[in-house]
Amino acid sequence: MPTRWICKGVARDPDFQVRRLGTDQVAGFACTRWRAQKVQEPEVDGTELCLAADGAVLRSRVRRQGMTEMMKAVRVEYGLLDPVLFVPPREWPVQR
Repeated sequence: MPTRWICKGVARDPDFQVRRLGTDQVAGFACTRWRAQKVQEPEVDGTELCLAADGAVLRSRVRRQGMTEMMKAVRVEYGLLDPVLFVPPREWPVQR
């Protein structure tokens, strides 16, 4: 999903403020840095993302009420995944 679609969805929500912070590089890939925060949040709180052109999240940092959660890609590999990875276990109920 391209970066513009992700950010436009949040940017249209009147409860959020979204700013482009610039560009960076994570795990050898270029990414665009974004900051999103609720309008009523303190300035220190919010979410910063570094998104690749295809929408892959390469880095994120979320700050809320004095706590910080961080994620950063250390290696990125593009390719097809084995369809078996998406088959639910047999014992899971199927809802139709």
